[in-house]
Amino acid sequence: MSGSSISFEPLRALETMMLSRECDRREAILVRQGKAPFHVSSLGHEPLAVLGQLIRPGDLVFPHYRDKALMLALGMPVQDLARLLLGKAGGQDNGRQMPGHFGDRGRGIWSALSPVAHHLLPACGTAWAMKRRGVPHIAVALTGEAACRQGEFFEAVAFAVERSLPVLFVVEDNHLGISTPTDTLTPLSLGMLKGVPVTTVDARDPRTLFEAAQIAVDGVRGGDGPMILWCDLDRLDSHTSFDDQRAYLSEDVIRAKWQRDPVALSLGGLAEADATVLRQRIADEVYTAFEQVLTEPAPSATDALQDRLGPVPEAPPFRLPADHPAPAWTMAQAVSLALQGIFSRDKECILFGEDVEDPKGGVFGLTKGVSARFPDRVFNSPLAEATIAGVAAGLASTGLRPFLELQFVDFAGPAMSQIANNLATLRWRSGGTWTCPAVIYASYGGYVSGAGIWHSQACETAFCQIPGLRVVVPSTPADAVGLFLTAAQADDPTVILLPKRLFKVSEPIPTDLPAVPFGKASRLLDGDDVTVVCWGNTVRVAREAVRLVGGQASIELFDLRSLAPWDKAAILSSVGKTGRLIVVQEDNVTCGVGQMVLSEVCADPATWASLKCAPRLLGRPDVHIGFHGVYTETYLPQPQTLADHICEMTGAVR
Repeated sequence: MSGSSISFEPLRALETMMLSRECDRREAILVRQGKAPFHVSSLGHEPLAVLGQLIRPGDLVFPHYRDKALMLALGMPVQDLARLLLGKAGGQDNGRQMPGHFGDRGRGIWSALSPVAHHLLPACGTAWAMKRRGVPHIAVALTGEAACRQGEFFEAVAFAVERSLPVLFVVEDNHLGISTPTDTLTPLSLGMLKGVPVTTVDARDPRTLFEAAQIAVDGVRGGDGPMILWCDLDRLDSHTSFDDQRAYLSEDVIRAKWQRDPVALSLGGLAEADATVLRQRIADEVYTAFEQVLTEPAPSATDALQDRLGPVPEAPPFRLPADHPAPAWTMAQAVSLALQGIFSRDKECILFGEDVEDPKGGVFGLTKGVSARFPDRVFNSPLAEATIAGVAAGLASTGLRPFLELQFVDFAGPAMSQIANNLATLRWRSGGTWTCPAVIYASYGGYVSGAGIWHSQACETAFCQIPGLRVVVPSTPADAVGLFLTAAQADDPTVILLPKRLFKVSEPIPTDLPAVPFGKASRLLDGDDVTVVCWGNTVRVAREAVRLVGGQASIELFDLRSLAPWDKAAILSSVGKTGRLIVVQEDNVTCGVGQMVLSEVCADPATWASLKCAPRLLGRPDVHIGFHGVYTETYLPQPQTLADHICEMTGAVR
């Protein structure tokens, strides 16, 4: 059945609008009674419920926090709204989401998040997946007009237009960004949406909104590309229960808005007796539902520890192609061949990043040859890191497995909000109903001549501190392959940081390469006098330091490889044996991974008792790396400096 054959159902719309209004009334009562902590009102936004008459199974809805009526129209039970308000354990989010942060995978409702407009790029990702699969579904992404000044809004619209995606952007324009009037601030009022199909509609009238939305939905579903439905309506209540709009709006303005109340206007066509019966039935239904949920159990504190990361199946090994002539690989070659091997096994893999298509094959050649073999699964992205990460969240949540190349980790800043707020939280905030199997990799670190401040950073700690991410750093071509193999099996996002200093360094590599499990360090040397822990570029620093020390000290050397999680057991066992510890990192020392390792070692009573001297951290001081080579030589750990520390701690004489 096409959208055009659907007739507007006014009574259905009215009942849903009234149901939403009564839920809002009950929620406000519970907040005043102290039984609920916080409430987000949907008053004035109820006509959006009519979109539920146009949305089909298989479509995905990315809701705005005032879309209570639309959620009810899509079949969300009143009890689920009550559980969301009260943070109950039985809610789909297990008490983790705030009121208004809707989500219901079974009903095609993507898990909402607080950063406004951050769901629009994932909506584009799901729409892209729909288009790739050739299914007649659409993504419907709703947001407020104030959020349209977010960069994510512009990037989402640009990407949707670029790829002619089946996504409908619905802007709920209530003319207020909390207390700030927005009439002169929106991209529509500023004339910035020329060239994008935009339909403006008085959304206070359900029938008018339905007719405009039907045309827009039919166009998007029919292959016309993205559209924007700009809905003019009123926010009748304060921004939230923590706000009082009387502090910034006059009584005349508030009164004028209530005179345009869409529920009251829609009720005008109903006989008073019928309206009274309908009101009472809905009030009884809502009261009963909320009273039932009030008695349900709250989540336990330990529930927060669930759904952070899922188990990772063991990955099959990688076998060097029989016709591959090289006896040794560079890390760049290893990444390319690993990707080709993974893509040949898993048809759901897709590669997305800047310059990743052949003939360039990435700025460092990491994807050289991948698009030649898989031309329908490798795509150049715009120069927009937030787009790369945000679109990936949508792709991954639909069952695809996106591999994302960020050219330099130094430029991950624009993507960090999507990574931290969307990719890393999707499983947890949805109670495990959505997952995000994305692999993010980027060139990393310094020790490169002339790289300068924005091409020399490690930035590893920024990722390690985000729950829901795994962070790994290979130091050899073989480990790069092994970590990619494992990441390709995980249903959660993995960040792989690739030391660019090593991209052109060739190393012998075995024909058969096993996957490298997360959280498993590599012991490179056995020793009895001191434990040295390093990773990434500092592995070569440590190996050279061992050579300089010679046989004067017995050194146990570990390549940590995996930073989150990390191999705590192996390091504690080693330090318990040697009684001495040096951690070497190229990132700056403050709040870094090295301080975490030292802290855990000192916090373990048995290991603490075994220490023969204070552990040490050798890293970059809190200073940026300049363009001239003297900055690298002065501030990044050097072999001679590490050798001196080893000798001083062990009493070795050289």
